[in-house]
Amino acid sequence: MRTLIALLVVLALPVSADDDENRIPRSGFLDDAAYDRLELVTIPNDEAARRWLGPKLNFANYKTVLVDPVVIYPEPEAGEQVSVETLEAISEYSTTLLRDKLGAVLTLSEEPGPEVLRVRGALTGVSVTTEGMKPYEIVPVAAVLGGFKALTGKRDRDVWVFFEMRFEDSVSGELVGASFRSVKGEQLKGKKDQLSLEDMKESLDTVTDDGSDAFDQTLKANSQ
Repeated sequence: MRTLIALLVVLALPVSADDDENRIPRSGFLDDAAYDRLELVTIPNDEAARRWLGPKLNFANYKTVLVDPVVIYPEPEAGEQVSVETLEAISEYSTTLLRDKLGAVLTLSEEPGPEVLRVRGALTGVSVTTEGMKPYEIVPVAAVLGGFKALTGKRDRDVWVFFEMRFEDSVSGELVGASFRSVKGEQLKGKKDQLSLEDMKESLDTVTDDGSDAFDQTLKANSQ
């Protein structure tokens, strides 16, 4: 096994304008129709994401938001450089970020109901590559995390974590939006270097800011 995930669920290679648009990994957290709707979106830090935020996502339909805990999808196994404990810590930190950021746009709700938007997120994949290279193989979390032995040489390793998001009507379950995003962490210095939550925090903060801004802008635009 040469590299690793799509936690992302949610959360897959880093998407750029040069990449094959059909190479988005499909973990199964979204259904095929949702994957097909995702469009490449360039964001301010010169990275890219894939999103579909439908017209029903507006302030008339939704007054509050229920944010589920970010899950690891599918269930992972232990590994050498990326432990299950680290993925769980990343998921918990991401949940806190989402609730803080989306709660600044809509009032947070503790349960489903009318006019309540439900947001479900998943950490769906990881990829480890030698420095400066793009991930060339995505390994689902279930296959995880011991697959880095095939990476040879002494170059640093770039780590990418992948997330997928579902935006649903909390009563009907109708999907009103979806997204896929790759998040780059700090470099690992060798085959024995362990990924930690600290290696991911800055990037997670940045992409959550980007995502909440897009969420806010979409709600406002669809409400006009």
